[in-house]
Amino acid sequence: MNSPIKEKIQKAKYFETQQDWKNALILYQELYEITKNPSYLNKMAYSSSQLKEHHLSINYYKKYLEINKEDWIAYYNLAIEYFHINKWEDAITSLKHAITYKKDFTKSYLLLGYIYELQNQYKEAIEQFNLVLKQDPHNKIAIKGIVYSLIQLKQYEKALSICEQFLKIFPNDLVLKNLHAGILFQLGKSEAFIEELKEITEKDENYKSFENYLNKMRKERNKEHIEFLEEVQKKLIQKSIELEEKKDKKTYLDLSILSLFSGNKEEALEYLKKAIEYKN
Repeated sequence: MNSPIKEKIQKAKYFETQQDWKNALILYQELYEITKNPSYLNKMAYSSSQLKEHHLSINYYKKYLEINKEDWIAYYNLAIEYFHINKWEDAITSLKHAITYKKDFTKSYLLLGYIYELQNQYKEAIEQFNLVLKQDPHNKIAIKGIVYSLIQLKQYEKALSICEQFLKIFPNDLVLKNLHAGILFQLGKSEAFIEELKEITEKDENYKSFENYLNKMRKERNKEHIEFLEEVQKKLIQKSIELEEKKDKKTYLDLSILSLFSGNKEEALEYLKKAIEYKN
């Protein structure tokens, strides 16, 4: 290897360690032009991703995969880039390619399940999360994904059974506790629901607001959902307006849940009491 190329490689690696992705990308582009080595396309794709240049990253990954057609990691990374720009079908296709070449990589199934969940394809999401559990029986992300999807499908008894099964293993998991409380309410088990809610909101020192829960979910599921928090606030305002126009059990319940999501524990309990006491 001649010294100019070696020097560029060393500089590029140094920029990577410093997370100077802009200069790293420039050097990898130069190295690819000189050598036509496809490994630099992969490096260019990753550097572009770190710069949040997702469309550019996609182009580099696709070009790389034209040469290295069985690189499952590149397919998985390409799926993540599609995920960032909400191209769900392209992400699904890439993940299926990744799984074809690497069947035991659980993250592919997790991301695939999560994408199905985002598209309200809950049966498909459950199928993928179950595939994760076959390889990793105590995977918390898959467990929560299954329980959440079952709730959306209104299969509350099944969701309750699975949730309680894993609460025995993870008794202090705040996410599972929240899901469990929601299921109890949906099944009309008001007293158990109130006791669970009190435990979550009063006894758990780690509980501050539903936003903290969402922050954990963002890290676990590799996705920022600031839009969801903003939507909660919008819905809370809308429900408050509706309450002025009509008072019914559903509106009180909606306000209770939304207040809890926003971290207003006392207000959530007050709305809940009104919902339970309300006579239709």
